Amino acid sequence: GYMWSFSMLYAGALVAVSSWYERPYPDLPAEPGFQLRGMATLPDRQGRGLGSRLLTEGLARCAELGAKVVWARARTTALAFYERAGFEAVGARYVDLTTGLEHRDIVRRIP
Repeated sequence: GYMWSFSMLYAGALVAVSSWYERPYPDLPAEPGFQLRGMATLPDRQGRGLGSRLLTEGLARCAELGAKVVWARARTTALAFYERAGFEAVGARYVDLTTGLEHRDIVRRIP
């Protein structure tokens, strides 16, 4: 399957990145899907629209590749960011074993 990353550089340094994988959402296995596997922006660069731009570009690529669903496991502290981009939080909250942080699954349908 497909996988890719988008990176943003400033003065030659990486300031934001997103990683995408072709993978159906486990609760919707019959629908073509992509997982936003990771996304980060340096703290001193947050609030400048970099994450939104990465998300917009990634969603467009998913649509081009025929996705019907895009999903992620999002930190609960980032839910508002993803909801503004059309994602819906689904299922119960849980603690990610790798990070120890509270998460929720988020899903966005692609028309």
